[in-house]
Amino acid sequence: MVGLPVLMRRPKTVQVVIYEDDVATAEAYQYYLDHNGYRTRVFNDNEICRRSIRRQRPDIFICDIQSDVAESGLTLLDDLCTEFGDRLPPVIIATAFRSDQVAHHPTLRRLPRFRTLYKPFGFDEMEQVIRELL
Repeated sequence: MVGLPVLMRRPKTVQVVIYEDDVATAEAYQYYLDHNGYRTRVFNDNEICRRSIRRQRPDIFICDIQSDVAESGLTLLDDLCTEFGDRLPPVIIATAFRSDQVAHHPTLRRLPRFRTLYKPFGFDEMEQVIRELL
């Protein structure tokens, strides 16, 4: 009896949305993740980012909560929690704030699944957190 060919499925590409107002940092995240098999989209505008998450439903959302734009990442996260609740994808909080400044923030307590990375952090650390959250 001749065996049937085994159909190999390619693993799903992990989709990552990045909200970061610093262009150099955003490009560094995107470069690293794209070259390691992730598919990324980068935003520095809250509303456009919100619409993308609504349409694309990424696997991971990396969010800078300290930004120089009018609406902060915390505002974006608060809006996303209201809209998605427990269906919000896992979030990586990327911040230069100290841990005591963010640990008990009410918006972060609303997130169903998140981890905080304090800048500066290594790309290998970021990728490890992505794997843990998936």
